[in-house]
Amino acid sequence: MMFIFSSTHYELFKQNILNACCYPAGHLMRVRYEEKYVPTCLGAKPQNSLVGKTGVFVYAEGAEKNKEPGDHPNLDYRFYPIRRCKIKHAQNVAGIIMLDLELLDFVDYGEDNSLEDDWDASIKRHKNRPFLKAPGNATSVSTGFYVYGSDDLPGLDISRTDEQAWRSVIDRVNRTELASCVTYRVTGFFRMNDWLGIWRLKPESRITPSLARPDPIYPFRTGETILMKLFFYGQANKDAKDKVLKLKFDTKTFTSASKENLPIDGRYNEERILLPTVRGTDSVMSALSITQGDAGNTDGIWAPQPSFVISVRPPWFLVAGIVVSFTIAFLLASVSKFEDLSFLRCIPGSAFLTTCLNPFPRVFGAFFFLCASWQYLRKFPLK
Repeated sequence: MMFIFSSTHYELFKQNILNACCYPAGHLMRVRYEEKYVPTCLGAKPQNSLVGKTGVFVYAEGAEKNKEPGDHPNLDYRFYPIRRCKIKHAQNVAGIIMLDLELLDFVDYGEDNSLEDDWDASIKRHKNRPFLKAPGNATSVSTGFYVYGSDDLPGLDISRTDEQAWRSVIDRVNRTELASCVTYRVTGFFRMNDWLGIWRLKPESRITPSLARPDPIYPFRTGETILMKLFFYGQANKDAKDKVLKLKFDTKTFTSASKENLPIDGRYNEERILLPTVRGTDSVMSALSITQGDAGNTDGIWAPQPSFVISVRPPWFLVAGIVVSFTIAFLLASVSKFEDLSFLRCIPGSAFLTTCLNPFPRVFGAFFFLCASWQYLRKFPLK
């Protein structure tokens, strides 16, 4: 099992931890490390030594306390595993190791602190585990590594529901140096099933991203409404009434949003944001992100700020259906009788068309023309 750590020493690292607690399962998140924080056997060619390996993303708490004036001879990290992950892409660019992690299930701390203490103690027994940097200009004896492999943590497979596991992680984060941060998670993107009564059986279908490249792309269709679910939970949320999150999107991909400003209304809440996609024949790609509102910008990082790459394009089956319908419509409009279509004789069961319905090909042609026109005007704009 790989262990991948992040502290709050820099704002970017702090954002990584909050985002790891926020992104939906299946999303890719990038983390970066200098070569000296990765064992040489792994960092020299990470595309060969790291890609495909599973691991756990760990929050190393203690960097903020370490920045305070004075000596802290006994100060050490406390380690909080956040969630399982898989290394999908890795590269070494100019001595910087960049890893794209596929975020998987959250770990479950259970209802007491036994696993929390066991996991912290287990990681501290690792010979490669990271140590706090020496304050100021002092020289650290060892900083350890922030990416390495070791034995699995005990009890990591014990899990309740995904929601309960996530809540157990947030309860631990709320007791650390990130206690003042707003916490929430993007549950995911969902397609509204409103065609032919399918919604009665399955009202929403989760949309998963493509992970073939380092940029995960969420595929949406033109002319549909996407549901984005957010769940807020955390101790700091109830005291953040003056803070607002903002939903940012490109009008080339979405015509509007049911809610663009997301005030923090309490300790727990669910937000359901409806996003109608544009109608068009071209493929469009842009970013959809949630950012901190202007009121909190002076406070540094105080909330997750997830960003998603969105692709909106007409589905192939819709385009094919429209083309086929128009083709059939014009074909039937060009003949006066079904028997004029000689290829029908080769199709089993076509005798009904050439006998009972023989005089009416143009009626059926008009029907196909109306169906194709309705689908075209419903999904694509007039230009």
